[in-house]
Amino acid sequence: MAERNKPRGARATASRRLARLIDAGKARCAGTLPPSQPNQGAVASLQATMGYYRAMFDPARGDPALSDLRTLLARPITLPTLALCGAKDLRAELMRGQDAYFTGGYRDQEVPGAGHFLHREQSAAVKQLLLDWLR
Repeated sequence: MAERNKPRGARATASRRLARLIDAGKARCAGTLPPSQPNQGAVASLQATMGYYRAMFDPARGDPALSDLRTLLARPITLPTLALCGAKDLRAELMRGQDAYFTGGYRDQEVPGAGHFLHREQSAAVKQLLLDWLR
């Protein structure tokens, strides 16, 4: 990759963390699929998922038709923002330190006892956090 396309700072850290998560997912899937009968649907789904996240963190892999949109999305968010994440969610680590991208106030809150679907796993806690935020 050319030096100018290498992610830097928080983006580079998130990219490295994501690469570790993808590698762990590949290893987990490899251990569950018998070599003689690979589940092609699972393999294709994993490849599509990995492609999505690689493109998200590496603009060189993204769709060139979306470059204008990526420029708009790179601007700081100027509205107050509450970011909720389950404490057991693999992406919780990726959400830490994101306040640099928000100029209108940012609060990152992990919800104990919840994974990726925190609104279903800890609905009362999520409801209370949202009500407190909106007051």
